[in-house]
This record gives sequence, C-alpha cells and structure tokens, in this order.
Amino acid sequence: MAMNDGGPAFPTDCGFAIDGQTVLHGVHGMSLLDWFAGERMKAYPAHTSSAELAAWCYQDARAMLAERERLMKGGED
Repeated sequence: MAMNDGGPAFPTDCGFAIDGQTVLHGVHGMSLLDWFAGERMKAYPAHTSSAELAAWCYQDARAMLAERERLMKGGED
C-alpha cells in the first residue's frame, strides 16, 4: 500500500499554446507531507541532530495528515 503523502502541497496547471493548441501540464512540487515536515522543523531547537530532527518532523507531519484526514471525513474536534 502506498504511503499517504497528502498529495501535492501547491498544485498548479500550467498552460501554453503550441500551434494554436493549449497544453496543460500539472506542476506538483513537494508533497503536503514534505511541506508539513519542513514547517514543523522550524519549531525544533537548532542543536538537534539532523537524523533525529528529520525523524521527529516526519512523525509529526504524518500525525497532521492523519488528523486532517479524520477531520475531512467528518470527525469530531
């Protein structure tokens, strides 16, 4: 089973014309999981080791995605 990464954090559709035809290409960039982890990283002390910091941030980001999914399914606060 694929890991839920929350999908693209900032999806866009880029369009341009080639010989009068419009072509759309999705630009997804980073996943929502990666963005949550990066935002969470700002709250940890700078002296934390890199590996430990990454593990904590992704653990927190996965918890945020799980809570987001619960709330989107109509979960109670």
